[in-house]
Amino acid sequence: MVQLVRGLYRTGRYMQYIITFSEYIEYKDVLETDARIIFINYTKLNKVQLFNCLYKLLNDIKPDIVHSWNGGPIDVIIGLLKYKYRFKYVAGFVADGNKLSKYNQTYFIHKFSFLRADKIVSNSRAGLIAKRAPTSKSRIIYNGFDFSRLNTHITKFDKKKELNLCQQYIVGMIARVSYAKDFMSFIKLAYLSSKSLSNVHFVAIGGGELLDTCKKKVSELQLHNITFLGTRCDIEELLQILDISILFSNNNIHAEGVSNSIMESMAAGIPVIATDGGGTPEIITDNVNGYIIPPADVEKALELINVLIDNVQLRSNIGIAAKKTIQDRFTLDKMTCEYINLYSELLQ
Repeated sequence: MVQLVRGLYRTGRYMQYIITFSEYIEYKDVLETDARIIFINYTKLNKVQLFNCLYKLLNDIKPDIVHSWNGGPIDVIIGLLKYKYRFKYVAGFVADGNKLSKYNQTYFIHKFSFLRADKIVSNSRAGLIAKRAPTSKSRIIYNGFDFSRLNTHITKFDKKKELNLCQQYIVGMIARVSYAKDFMSFIKLAYLSSKSLSNVHFVAIGGGELLDTCKKKVSELQLHNITFLGTRCDIEELLQILDISILFSNNNIHAEGVSNSIMESMAAGIPVIATDGGGTPEIITDNVNGYIIPPADVEKALELINVLIDNVQLRSNIGIAAKKTIQDRFTLDKMTCEYINLYSELLQ
């Protein structure tokens, strides 16, 4: 969403309002645009008060398009108000490949939203299939990567020195440390690696509810070849120190859309090893621009790490192919243009 706001801002053709339910803005890039940010304290409002709040807000703004990234009760309110204020409604919250459980609250919210939406947008084909979105309204628009993000002024050597990571090779996993990701497999990978690869260090980048649990596990195993960095604001700099990027997803409860973590790593020319599922095959072609392995297959991941470390040319070729994939199919300009075309269609 932030990347789209930036892309639309650059065109100079749109007046943008961001209605947010959190005072904390994690992605500061949005503050560099002219979008007006409106905070609603969701936790202090009951559903009637929330309805009235949005009713008044939309009456004041009089939007042509309301693009929701929420996927909750907010979308029910938007669906109810769209005919009152005659705006077009884009349901843009399909961001993963998780199947809907039937007849719970989320199921009914999605079905109602799909019914009321003028367009349904997902960043993966897997997401639309999993949510059973109506084909006639659905559109796949892949997330776009802004390559200017990689224009950092710190060298790989300096960053490794700053983090006290002097090992020759760094294998990283960039993801929220939550139940949706399989960090226990990442820790197991570090454990197995410690017995055979003394020149490899594993770095986990991201915060989350399981961060302390993972750190405790590392301590219990007395591992010295893995570091959990927690939440960071210097992802672009950290990408420079990675030789290999890994994403273990917890396929028992979560299927990826098209992962931003994978996209960022590929844009930086880093070979990616990712577990199969969801939209991952939509961005990675196995053995061409990265590697896809079965869920929780730590042994296969270790085997590929060994191959990539031993073969500099292969590591370079995979990285080049990965970067070209993002340049050809997943740029910010391409994403912005596709959304502009979508908005234009809705307003005709």
